[in-house]
Amino acid sequence: MNHPRTTLEEWAVLGAVVDEGSFARAGIRLNRSQSSISYMLSKLQERLGVELLRVEGRRSVLTKDGRILLARAREVLADVHRLEAVARHLSDGWEAEVSLALDGVFPTNLLLQALSRFREDVPQTLLRIREAPPGDAQKIQADEADIVISAGEPSRASGEPLMQLDFIAVSHPLHALQTLGRPILELDLPDHTEIVTADIGSLLPHPDGRANRAPRWTVQNVQTSIAAVVEGLGFAWMPQHVVQPLVDQGKLKLLPLTQGTRRPVQIFLRLTDSEIAGPATRALAQMVREAVASR
Repeated sequence: MNHPRTTLEEWAVLGAVVDEGSFARAGIRLNRSQSSISYMLSKLQERLGVELLRVEGRRSVLTKDGRILLARAREVLADVHRLEAVARHLSDGWEAEVSLALDGVFPTNLLLQALSRFREDVPQTLLRIREAPPGDAQKIQADEADIVISAGEPSRASGEPLMQLDFIAVSHPLHALQTLGRPILELDLPDHTEIVTADIGSLLPHPDGRANRAPRWTVQNVQTSIAAVVEGLGFAWMPQHVVQPLVDQGKLKLLPLTQGTRRPVQIFLRLTDSEIAGPATRALAQMVREAVASR
C-alpha cells in the first residue's frame, strides 16, 4: 500500500500562509516559528515537484498549480473535520443514524418543520425516512425503524396519540351531489361513485353498512384520488389539510352533508424500542411532538 507523501498538517499550514499573506503572520496564528513554516512548505514543494508559492512584494501568493492543489486540499481538510465531528458525536452516545417511518397522510409541513430542527440541532446523525401506505406503518417493527408515525383506530394502533386528522367529503363544484338543491344525506352517497385511496378507506369510520349502489373506484395514492375528483369522476373523503387549498381555489367543494361532515382519524407516535432509544431518536420524536403542538 502506497502511503501519502504529504500530510494534512502541511496543507493546513499552506492554507494559513495564503490566508494570512505571509509566513510571519501564519506563524503567529499557528504558534510556529517562521523558519519552521518555511522549511515545511519547502519540503512539501520538493516532494510534490510543483511550485506552490511565489513571493510578490511582501506577500506569499499561490501559483496557478498551487491554487488548484490547495482547493482540493481544503476539501479534504473539511472532510476530515466533519469526520472528527462525527466521531465526537458518537463518543458522546449519539446514534450514527435514526430511521423514521410514517403514514403518507401525516402532514408534510409538520414533518419538514421537525426535520429542519433536527438538521440544525443534531447535524451529525444520518436520517432515513420511509413513507408507508396508510395503515402499513402500524406493522413496522424495531428492526425496520426507530420511530413510527401511524394512522389508525385507538383499538388497533399502539403508541401515544399525536394528533387527529379530519377527513372531509369533497367533489367537483358541479358534481351531481352539489346540484340536489338540498342538504346531502348519508343515504345519498351510495348512489354516486366514490373514489377511494387504497388503505385509507379502512381507516375511516363509516356511519352504516349500506352497500354502494354506484361503483366504488379504488386508486393507489392520494394524488390520483384528488385528480379524479377534480375531473368530476366522483367524490372522495380526503384529509382536510391536503384538499383545503383546492377548496379555497374553487377547484373542489365540500359536500354539504346534514351530519357527519368530518370523519376523524387518530395519528399515533411510537418508539419501536423505547428502552434502548438513543438521544437522537428521542430528540426527533420530541421535535415531531412540538411541531404538531405548534400547528
